[in-house]
Amino acid sequence: MAAPPAAAFPDHVLRPLLEPKTDIPRKRIRLVYRPIAAGDGQRQVEKEHTDAVNAANSAKDSTTPPS
Repeated sequence: MAAPPAAAFPDHVLRPLLEPKTDIPRKRIRLVYRPIAAGDGQRQVEKEHTDAVNAANSAKDSTTPPS
């Protein structure tokens, strides 16, 4: 590796998802791991983030009545 990763993945980001909940008797979580080539990782994450933001904005726009 010539350079460190462009972004860090903190070890605590999944904690809220994985912690037990008192209002849920049994909680099941599935994590799907899809390896991405080191050179494509940051680009892929940025693309997925942009796509998610655009989808959220378009969903918000479709539920907002016209002014």
